[in-house]
Amino acid sequence: MGRRHVPEKLLLHSRVSGSGPVVVLLHGFLSSSEYWRSVAAISEKDHTVIALDLLGFGESPKPRRSRYDYDDHIASIEATLHHLGVTKPFTLVGHSMGSLIALRYARLFESKVSRLVLVNMPVMLGKKQVYEEIGSTSFAYRYGLRPYTHRIAWAIFRSLFRLRLLSGKTVKRLQENAYFFQHTSFSRLRSFQKIIADASADIDLASVRVRTLLLAGIDDRSVYLENLAHRITLSPAVSLETVKTGHHIPCVMPSVLASRLRSGVY
Repeated sequence: MGRRHVPEKLLLHSRVSGSGPVVVLLHGFLSSSEYWRSVAAISEKDHTVIALDLLGFGESPKPRRSRYDYDDHIASIEATLHHLGVTKPFTLVGHSMGSLIALRYARLFESKVSRLVLVNMPVMLGKKQVYEEIGSTSFAYRYGLRPYTHRIAWAIFRSLFRLRLLSGKTVKRLQENAYFFQHTSFSRLRSFQKIIADASADIDLASVRVRTLLLAGIDDRSVYLENLAHRITLSPAVSLETVKTGHHIPCVMPSVLASRLRSGVY
């Protein structure tokens, strides 16, 4: 009989600002709470904004033994919110991978979440579609997310960045987002495998009962909207809204997201 896995309940690094109703922000893959700085700057005027570094990312703990699966991520989020004294139902917002975790959290703790906002959710069905879609992005993604090549691929990528051998546009983007390298090979690969590749977005979106806004970019990966339109039945609690941009609505259009949080209409 295998050893029973005990979910990680480590406290996460958090950035808290503003006052008013609580909004909790969960960033995406290879990111951190810094990703939300533009949204937080607007929303903190009428909300208490809690931006978390997910387990294994940013300044949060990065335990080597963690599975970095839904149980570990959600247990750490729950422990951190309890530590911060969040006792009333709050608005939960997730971007990309963070939206997958936010959706699962809302299904497990629906009495604690008053509203759910899922931004640029990677709506893919099954591991085959995930690896084919993500692998087609670039050489770095194709080999950087494989179990036997990810360490070498990331070491090469990091060296190219430090030696300024990447394109000027890429170097500038990475310099502006230092959190891109604030993770370990374990937290990176396992979170991808256990959250993104193991996601059951179709089941979760069909079953969620918390009032939910699904905010999608029409210039994001086409497979996301194709799955939503033709392959997934959304719960009556879910509203879908599309905006003319790509995968980074919180950075490119922070006022749009902040206005949805302020109005609460969806």
